[in-house]
Amino acid sequence: MKLKEIEEIVEHKVPIWQPALLIILLILGFSIVPLIAHQAKELEKKTPAKETILGVETIQKTVDSGVEQYVIPYAQKLQQGVESVLGVAQQSATDIASQSAQQAKEYVFDNTVGKVLDSVHRLPTDQ
Repeated sequence: MKLKEIEEIVEHKVPIWQPALLIILLILGFSIVPLIAHQAKELEKKTPAKETILGVETIQKTVDSGVEQYVIPYAQKLQQGVESVLGVAQQSATDIASQSAQQAKEYVFDNTVGKVLDSVHRLPTDQ
């Protein structure tokens, strides 16, 4: 950079109103935004839970009655079906576990004590 360009940059003065405006806007922003948020919370507390705007309440009642009439009975039937399937699955798992335990016992017996008994039975009668 040339020395003349640097001098022009240094001599260029920022008008006082620009930083002052920035500071004023920041102060207003930090003070007004919390007030607006507080007022919005107060307004939410004062308004009722259900609003009647363009028939929203009647639509809500219709949807609620439809849910009570159609969805809840089917959900209960579905839950009963799931419980019965889980009960059958649990019973089947219990049966399979007991059968496998029985088969394991028989296998162990046949390969240990059973072979000894077979050996004893194959011995001549005088021994």
